[in-house]
Order: sequence, then C-alpha cells, then structure tokens
Amino acid sequence: MFYGWRAAKTMLQYMISAHDVRYSRCTYFNCKAGQPMYSFVLLLVLIAVLWYAYQKNKETFKQLSIGQTAGVFVAYGAAVAIIVAALYYVVQPVTEPIANELLKLAARFGLLIIVLFVCMFFLEKVLKKITNGAFPPKRR
Repeated sequence: MFYGWRAAKTMLQYMISAHDVRYSRCTYFNCKAGQPMYSFVLLLVLIAVLWYAYQKNKETFKQLSIGQTAGVFVAYGAAVAIIVAALYYVVQPVTEPIANELLKLAARFGLLIIVLFVCMFFLEKVLKKITNGAFPPKRR
C-alpha cells in the first residue's frame, strides 16, 4: 500500500541510513543483543565468495607460481581497497550537496557503476600482466 511521497521519502531515508556503515555500531564479533550484525554477515559472505572463486578457478591457480598467486590476491585486495576508498572519499562528498534523496541515490548508483567498471578494467589488465594471460579466465 502506498501512502504518498512523504512516506516514500521517509522509507528511502530509513533504508539508506539503516544500511550505511557509519550508522552500524556492530563490528565483527562485538555485536550486542538487538544490534544488526551487518559486518559479521558481510565477512561471512566475503569468505564464501572467495572460496567459491577459488573452487571455480582451481585449475587456473594450479598453473600459476606462488609469486603469481600472491600477486593475484594482492591485486584483488588492492582493487577492493581502491573501490572502497573511492566510494567513501569521492562518491559521498560529490553527491552530498544534492537535496533530493532520490536523485542523490541515483547519482551514487551511477558513480558506483563507473567506479566499478574503471577499477575492473585496470584490474583485468594488471592480472593479465602478472599471470601472462592465464588469469582472469576467459568468459564463456
């Protein structure tokens, strides 16, 4: 049931603030009763995704040397760090002056997509250079 634009705006503000990292008081293992466990759940999801990626590309990792494997992990870690830093230090300040919450959300989403594509483009180039073309695997 839709109650109008004011209710939609309030719901949107609540959804943004509820999932914003700055408002989360819970970090990995110090969650108190009643507090959300966003950080812990995200850590578990990260571990699951890394395990899935390793299992999916096990044959490719066997072809790489130890140094190349370490380079792949360092490159992915650096890519994640750059993306997080860009989102926190570039996207947030650029979109903060926008008064309309819906436009602000759309601008953040657009900038997020741009940051991801640029970072993944350079990550692919770096990984090809580190592994001599063995990684990332060819898409089917």
